[in-house]
Amino acid sequence: MLTARRWSRYHPDYRVSQMQLVAQWLANGTSCAVVGMAGCGKSNFLGFLSRTPHALSPYLGELAEKIVPLPVDLNSLPADTLDTFFRLLLRSFFEMRDQFDEETQQLISQQYLEHRAATDPFLPQSGLRTLLFHFEARDMRIVLVMDRFDRFTERAVPGMTDTLRSLRDNFKDSLCFVVGMRQAPRYVLNPETLGELYEILDLHICWVGPMDFADSQRVIAEELLIPEEKLEPTLVKQIYALTGGYPSLLKAVCQRYADGELPIEGWQALLIQDKNVQYRLAEIWQGLTQQEQMLLFSLALGEVCSASEVLSLQTKRLLQQDGDEWRIGSSLLAAYANAVGALSRGLIWEDEGTGMLFQGKRPLDKLPPTEAALLTFFIRNPYKKHTYSEIIEAVWTDDENLDGVSNEALAKQISNLRKRLEPNPAKPIYIINFRGKPEGGYQFFPEGKPHD
Repeated sequence: MLTARRWSRYHPDYRVSQMQLVAQWLANGTSCAVVGMAGCGKSNFLGFLSRTPHALSPYLGELAEKIVPLPVDLNSLPADTLDTFFRLLLRSFFEMRDQFDEETQQLISQQYLEHRAATDPFLPQSGLRTLLFHFEARDMRIVLVMDRFDRFTERAVPGMTDTLRSLRDNFKDSLCFVVGMRQAPRYVLNPETLGELYEILDLHICWVGPMDFADSQRVIAEELLIPEEKLEPTLVKQIYALTGGYPSLLKAVCQRYADGELPIEGWQALLIQDKNVQYRLAEIWQGLTQQEQMLLFSLALGEVCSASEVLSLQTKRLLQQDGDEWRIGSSLLAAYANAVGALSRGLIWEDEGTGMLFQGKRPLDKLPPTEAALLTFFIRNPYKKHTYSEIIEAVWTDDENLDGVSNEALAKQISNLRKRLEPNPAKPIYIINFRGKPEGGYQFFPEGKPHD
């Protein structure tokens, strides 16, 4: 974790558009998810928001003194129990107590020290509620900022997220959440652990992606150890064009330049072969859906895509607009998409007029009847978790059901479909298994689930 001094070195206008958006939601008492792929600087954004004194002040106006962000380190949760979770929240208040007045500091210290060893979850929960009642009486709003919330849901017991939703409902005017995730809430491995919290987070998503030119220039100056005002404008423009402002690419390119390993011309050809750059490009690529990968490949080939087609890529800020057309913001990413994009499979969809099935532009016209019926069911019922029994009852005929269709028979059909559809059938991204009680089943992502 970066020190408070390190956070204070961030420019006041850092990520200004994202800060404005989150501040607007917080001013209205609305919780939100901050989403960004690997290497985009999402954690830095959340750290700046929650650990820099008055970072939100320019965007909150008179509410600035009433809204207090509080970082919660979910990675330090030592045990998956409710009592530990409540004590972690109390410790988060205790570690940031210096930003409050003396009376509040004393109350925070009292509640934390009194309950830090409690194993009965009722006790630290009561201490937490005491603090929230205190802030409610002072007309203040606490914002719990929790990064890698998606990873937390993989290990959290349902009671933890239910508790967060319950606290939010009980203290609507004095508590809200900002959670950091690699992907949108729909891609959480165990969405059921979110419970009713899903509805809150899925409605308000702030995407963190490439930085604008001003932020990128500051990063370049910092990485090259050159005062910003002494940077050569041509150099900054060249690095920005190569990286599109994507933080991990910016740092990799700056490192190569600082090491004196780049000639005057031909940077892109050299950088695209650099293993460090390739690793970062692969991280970005794997964080996209198959449909987004296919669209990037089309754009890299110079094809024209409509604004509606590339909406998700715009949201992730991977594109820049030239007149009425969209292009990939990073020339390095464009070159990477051109090199590997042909392997992407694209969206699985049904032509509503003809009933024909497609994967990207490829017709799936040679599927056996049961596989076709199974895939049609998935296409018409995407994202939901379907148990084995639900799928069998929906896909097989009454006569076949009377004879009894086993889970093994279903698994065989799924295996056959995966061989036709998945880039790697051993690591499926379209048809995902899930375990459950009393039975498990499958979940379908028509665009191909991105990697975390």
